[in-house]
Parts: sequence; C-alpha cells; structure tokens
Amino acid sequence: MAVLNSISWDEAAYSRTSEEAWAAFIKSRFAALATPKLTVGPSVQSRMIEQELRMLKKYLSVAFRCRNAVSGAAALPAEVLSTIFTLAQDGGWQPRHIVENGTSRFDLGWINVSHVCSMWRQTALRTPALWPKISCPHLPSRMLPEVIRRARDLPLELYVDTTAFKQGNFPVERWLCEPIVKRCKSVFVTSRDIDETSRVIHCLPPAEYSLKELAVDLDITDCGGDWCLFEPEVNMAVAGYFPALDRLSLRGCFPCWGMLMALPDNLTRLSLAIDGVDGSTDPRYRPDARRFRDALVALPHLQHLILENFFPEPLYTATANMVPLPGGPFTITQLRSLTVICNCSWTYEQHYGYFWRNFRVPRTAIVQVDLSLGRAKFKGDYLAPITFMGADAELPLEMTLSKHTVSVRYSEIEGDYWTGRSNPDPFYSPTTDQYWDVDTLRGSRHIHDADTYVVNFANQLPLPSLRAIFLPADVLPWYHDPDDWISSFSTAQDVRRLSFTYPTSYELLVALARTAQRAHDAPSLALFPRLDTLIFHGDATLHGSKDDQIIPESLDVALFDVLSTRARCDAPIKRIFVSKQLASWEVWEHIDHAAIAVAFF
Repeated sequence: MAVLNSISWDEAAYSRTSEEAWAAFIKSRFAALATPKLTVGPSVQSRMIEQELRMLKKYLSVAFRCRNAVSGAAALPAEVLSTIFTLAQDGGWQPRHIVENGTSRFDLGWINVSHVCSMWRQTALRTPALWPKISCPHLPSRMLPEVIRRARDLPLELYVDTTAFKQGNFPVERWLCEPIVKRCKSVFVTSRDIDETSRVIHCLPPAEYSLKELAVDLDITDCGGDWCLFEPEVNMAVAGYFPALDRLSLRGCFPCWGMLMALPDNLTRLSLAIDGVDGSTDPRYRPDARRFRDALVALPHLQHLILENFFPEPLYTATANMVPLPGGPFTITQLRSLTVICNCSWTYEQHYGYFWRNFRVPRTAIVQVDLSLGRAKFKGDYLAPITFMGADAELPLEMTLSKHTVSVRYSEIEGDYWTGRSNPDPFYSPTTDQYWDVDTLRGSRHIHDADTYVVNFANQLPLPSLRAIFLPADVLPWYHDPDDWISSFSTAQDVRRLSFTYPTSYELLVALARTAQRAHDAPSLALFPRLDTLIFHGDATLHGSKDDQIIPESLDVALFDVLSTRARCDAPIKRIFVSKQLASWEVWEHIDHAAIAVAFF
C-alpha cells in the first residue's frame, strides 16, 4: 500500500507486487484442490474446482465495476448521469419497432444505456423520472410491467403510434389496458389511419381517471385527404368523460362542432391544426364563425390558443356575401397567448383576414403569427394583428423591424435591458426563436413572414405611438438613401431610443442629421426629432478591429454630424451605448463625454 500512496507511482514495482499477491492467492485456492493427496475423490475435487471458478468469475465482475467506477463516464455522479440519460431520451433516441424484410425486431433506444455497465444501470433504475414515457407499441409488451414498476408512483405518458400497431399486427388493448391507462396524465396519438385513430380513442379512460393532456395527430395526406370526425358518442367522451383534461391538441381530427359541448370546458390550452387544405376539402372539419365563438365562450379557463391552418368558416348571406359576426367582433377575454401558423395559401386567402376582423384578444395577450406561403405578398393585410386597431386598442410603444419580422410591445422595457437585444435569425419565426422578448404583463405582437419583406409596409405600421425602435442588421441595407428612411418613418415623431448595427448605418446616420427648413421657423429635424438615446450593435459578421474591416471613413463623420446637428436643434443625444465588439474604435474617444454619456455593453 506504500506504493499506492506514493506521489510518484512505480508501475513496475506495483506490477510485481500485484503478480506476487495474485499468484499466492490462486495457489492457495486451487493448488490444494488439484493435489492427489485429497481423499474426497476425483468427482468431488472437480466440483470443488468448478465452485472456485464460479466465484472467480463472480468477483471478477466486481473488479471490473471498480475499474469502471474510476474511468470515463462511469465516474460521473449519478445526478449528472441521470441528466445525460434524460437528454438522450428527449433528443429522440426512443424505442422503435422495426420491420425489415419481413422480420420484426425492437430497438430499445435510450433504454440501452441501462445495459452498458452496472453503474449506468443502477443510476437509470434509481431515477423514476426516466420511466413514465411509454412508446406504444415500440416498447415490447413483455417489458411493460418492469417499466411501470420503475416509474413507481409517477403518472404515465403514453405515446401511441397507430401505424406501428398496424404494421406489427399488435392488439392496441395490450398497451392501452385499464391498469396502464388509468395512471396516464398524458396521451399522444400519431396516426395515418382514420379507423386506427378511432380505435385508440375508444380505449381512453372513463371520467374517474385523471387524464390531463390529450394530443391526436392524424396525417390526412395519407388518408386520401379525409379528416376524422369524432363520432358523437366519442365526442361526448372527449368533452364530458375527462373532467381533468386541461390541454387538448387536435391535428386532422376534430369534434362534431354542432354538439352542445364540443370541447371539455376545463381546457387551459387548445391547439387546432390541419394540413393540405384546399377548396375541395370537406368544410365540416371547421365550425363557422358563430359556432367557433360559442365553443370559445364555453371554455372559461382557456389561456393559450394555437391555430395552424385552422380558422372558422366565414358567415355568408343567402347570396353568398360575407358578413361579420353578429354582435360585432368577439374578444376572447381570458386568453393570455394566441399563436397562428399558416402555410396554406387557400386558407390564408379565404379565412385569415376574416378571422382578425371578427375575433380579438385582450390587450395583455401575446400574439405570435408565422406565415410561410411560398410567395411574397403585395399588400400589408397580413399585418392585421398589429395594424388593425379597435376603438379600445392600446398603441404599441416599442418595435423591432427586420426584413421578415415585425415585433411590437405595449410597454417600454427597463433601462437594464435596453442593450439586451440581438439580431434575429431570419430563418426563425417568433413562434420558435427564443430571441423574441414577449411581454406577459402589457402584451406584445410578433409577425413573421418567410416570403415577404415587411419593410415594404413600414409606413402601414402604428409608428406615431412608438418610443423605441430596434433595427437588426438585415434591414439597414434595405434603405438605399437617407430619403428612404425619412419617408418610411416620417410619422414616428415620438421615438426616443434607437438601436441598430453601427458598421452598416451610414445612410441612417445621414438621415438622422437631416433638417427641414420652414419659413420663419428654425430648422427642424427630419427624422425622429425627439431621439435622445442611441444603441450601437456590432455586425454579426464583424471580428477584430475597425482597421480589419471595409468601413467607410465617412461613417464616423456622419455620427459627429448627427451629434452636432441635434445639439444645435435643441434635441441633443444624451446617451450612447456601444457594443464591446466596437469598443476598440477610436471614434468613441472623440465624443464629448461631458455632454453625452457613453457606456459599453
């Protein structure tokens, strides 16, 4: 043991000591059993040696566990390992039933981590949170009792793939039996077959059980374009049998909207979606505007609504003229967020505008719209969630404007967060990009159109009320000269704070220094006359010092012109915040720090 405790390990000496110890031990256990001097007879001798070999194999595995415990991933704490296993599970490494060349087999996915070594296995088995998610029928039925036992008392989540049930000719009832289903808090169904979908729905639990979430995803493109209507008796099960259900997601599979109680009245989150809709699709999949309003009225706890290519059918007169909702636009008063996703041109043309004219959300709600129709729009009608203002509408105070996205807030963010913006990725919509700073107190609106340049319609936005504007890097080159800036933002007279990318802002800076001369009056600023705060961001592609970049020298001159012109017009710039990416540029040293506060972020 002195060798073990030595700071400088002598491997040769340790090897000799180890060999001597094991040689003596093996000799003491086996040599005596192999001698003919024993009087027990050859048969007993053989059994004694076999017993020693069995013990040797048994404790050899213990030695391997000791080796693993100090090497590689097996040496990680159990808490870290369980987190890694959870990430593997959530990352899509799920069990799968595979049929290849007529042969059926199971891939256990993330569960394979429990077969790597004893440390990994014990960590997985001692983490009940790993086991409630059950993939049906991708998890072999023989493993169900063991998996449910490992989940202990945690509620279960069932992921039902009806296509796999059909391919494997598995009975649905084997996985969706009452002892399993009654422990479920969530059931997620994916399907390409209407009959299989209905079969699964019929296996759902009765009212006394506590199902919290139900999601049904029917791919109607594989069903000949047909969508699934819950039969009346099944619809009553969805609406009335689940008193605890508070989250419902339906894609391609909808209730009978003509029923008195189409949806469970305890819902807090509702998602309705359909794909591949055109003029030939059976229109019964969606309610008309009146029935949709009545369905929403019957959901007093609804807080989150998601609509994907799903809008109510407009109301028409006998002569096929579109008419508004009786009683005027309906406000979903309790709603906290509304997400609208549309990638279907027919749905957009027929129903998008009618929906926004007849359905409203509270001022404090968050509205996120993602449009991707494959073609640019020539009108700004798609901006209706922001531009269409009712008599009681609150006007936005802040706006982010990029090439494809506009985002407005109805309150000003605190000073500590003024510089906390970044350039949004144009390929991300506000429904997926964590950049968008939603306002859960005063409300915000976010519209993304992958095919349309929103900057073309800047003059249709509610500019007069704005006090702050953020212009990401992709929008600055869109305005080719100062007059473009002035004409597009001429009504934004109350803007106090402006954030933009400094290295590409020459035309904007020139516009900020422009003045308009009126007879018998002092010159007035042509753009943002009340501006007092500038926030300069670095370009996402900018690295190194200014000398390494192709930056026009007139950029700094333009900035000095802005500062001096606005000071002469009694509208001085008071604060400048500069990204540390630009901190090495000499221009900041030549600003009058006594008159203008300059800070770096």
